[in-house]
Amino acid sequence: MYGDAVREGTVSHNPFAHQKLRRSRGRRDLIPLSVEEVDQLASLATRVHSGPFGVTFRAAILLLAWTGIRPGELVALQWNDIATDTLAIRRSLPQKGPVGPPKNGFERIVALPAVARAAIEALERGEGHDCVFRARSGRPLSYWSLLRDWCALRTAFAKPQTQLYELRHFCASQLLVRGVSPKIIALQLGHRDGGQLVLSTYGHLYAGTALKEINAAMDRTP
Repeated sequence: MYGDAVREGTVSHNPFAHQKLRRSRGRRDLIPLSVEEVDQLASLATRVHSGPFGVTFRAAILLLAWTGIRPGELVALQWNDIATDTLAIRRSLPQKGPVGPPKNGFERIVALPAVARAAIEALERGEGHDCVFRARSGRPLSYWSLLRDWCALRTAFAKPQTQLYELRHFCASQLLVRGVSPKIIALQLGHRDGGQLVLSTYGHLYAGTALKEINAAMDRTP
């Protein structure tokens, strides 16, 4: 409005011309969940979603957090994809459409940490059921059902804006602060950029690890 007024000669200048709203940097400003917060979410899952489904949803939370797989990959997971300490990511269920290949079109093997493996081992495997994660009805858990049940959990968590994908970010941040290279983290997450997205998103976390590595290297006797 003031711009039009300036052009029409009604006012001499636009007092709002150089004022800008502060813009978020998106995932680059993300503050990852802590280990304690993920544990709290897992515990809440068995209370918000009572009965066997509560155990199922707890396992879903821990698997997403400690492996970094995508939600669509989780709901498409089958029992024969699970090995002792690895998961085979062979398929994904998108928000719309049928089950297809994982994002970027390639399958991968990811690490399965002990905490996630124990959560899966607590699940009951029904006869003739291939899918690991099933809804209360016994049918395979859909992407939208997962999101709906997550909304109930995050409300109980008292952080109603928490996104499901923040569990994936938790995994990446934990691997970074534990000294795993961005290139290896990219393989776990299913990125094909050699770790560039990991660095651009979590560079503020990796900087501390990198400085420690540099100091340790410089302090060693050649």
